[in-house]
Amino acid sequence: MYKILCGICLFAQVVVAEVKVEKLVEGLQFTEGPVWVPERGGVIFSDIRAAKLYLWTEKTGLEIFREESGRGNGNVLDGEGRLITCEGAKRRVTRMEKEGSITVLADGFAGEPLNNPNDVTVGREGSVYFTDPDFGRRGREDFQFVYRVKPDGEVVKALPESFNKPNGIAMSRDGETLYVNVGMDHWTLAFPVNADGSVENRPQRVAEGIDKVLDGLAVHPLSGDLYLAVFTNNRNLPDEQGIQIFSAKGKYQGMIPIPGHTTNVCFGEDENTLYVTSGGSLFRVSLMAAE
Repeated sequence: MYKILCGICLFAQVVVAEVKVEKLVEGLQFTEGPVWVPERGGVIFSDIRAAKLYLWTEKTGLEIFREESGRGNGNVLDGEGRLITCEGAKRRVTRMEKEGSITVLADGFAGEPLNNPNDVTVGREGSVYFTDPDFGRRGREDFQFVYRVKPDGEVVKALPESFNKPNGIAMSRDGETLYVNVGMDHWTLAFPVNADGSVENRPQRVAEGIDKVLDGLAVHPLSGDLYLAVFTNNRNLPDEQGIQIFSAKGKYQGMIPIPGHTTNVCFGEDENTLYVTSGGSLFRVSLMAAE
């Protein structure tokens, strides 16, 4: 059992709740992109370096879900329960249809290829939003955008400006706010989303003062709190990796330490269960209210 504690001196120490952290999977190469899949009763996640997607369930444990993923990274389900994946090596975003075929949703913009699609979320009217940082692509520093695939298939810029390593992305439960982690700038931005799926370029910083690199994030399905995957490149600070929690209004709540290089997080079967990818492992975190 752990306490959710502030891991850095920029914040006052905060105890939010008791949590239980379990390691479910280990020995993979570099895990990312967990997504809870209700019809499977488990979590699909990526092993980027192995270019595979895995499925973990309580009943059967770990199994390969997709043998060749194009070095898949972030994953999300659309409104019909179909899996959408950012394929970094193939520079595209795809959707797996129910029968298993792959549909390409985006592989370029304005005649140019994408960089390295990283993370993805969906909107209330069916739009798909994804981040496209320049990881592994030289000379693309000014072309790191957040894109939107409209329901009719058109790919547009969701926001006009290029970011410094846009990474994790998530939608609020009501579909009215798009959250983007700007990883190397160490902040999370919130953007209003209109009913037609367009995004207003009126950002509000909702997580500031972070001295770590931001990766993926998840939004609590009830409270709207932000659960941010953070890591440091300093291997001598193992307790500085994990999930930092902010309220939807930007108030720091605390941190859940996770061993390894924490990359992403999703909520699972209920609002008290998190699945976290870190290093070559998959963790489950059970949140329990403080007495």
